[in-house]
Amino acid sequence: MIEVGFNHTTSALDLLHIAWQSRCYVVAATVLVIYDQIVTFSSEIEFIWNQKFSYVSALFHLNRCTVFAWAIVYAMRTFLPLVSMQRCRIMALLICAFCDH
Repeated sequence: MIEVGFNHTTSALDLLHIAWQSRCYVVAATVLVIYDQIVTFSSEIEFIWNQKFSYVSALFHLNRCTVFAWAIVYAMRTFLPLVSMQRCRIMALLICAFCDH
């Protein structure tokens, strides 16, 4: 079994390096999603917008909007930590309380 985590020998420099790598991955994923949105926009207009509304087109739009929103929100969460840890814990407790019922 592979153990993931930090131990007492992990230096501050290692932690900064890991944080930097993590932010690079977020930037790469966000840029890739935005690039995909731009490149495929003309095809989306041609094949989806000019068609009659159906479950398939609704699913397409839901997927397209969800992925784009995820990329933007995740990038903002990574680079603009506006929410305190206490608020995160409260939100997690509320979400868990509603999910259990």
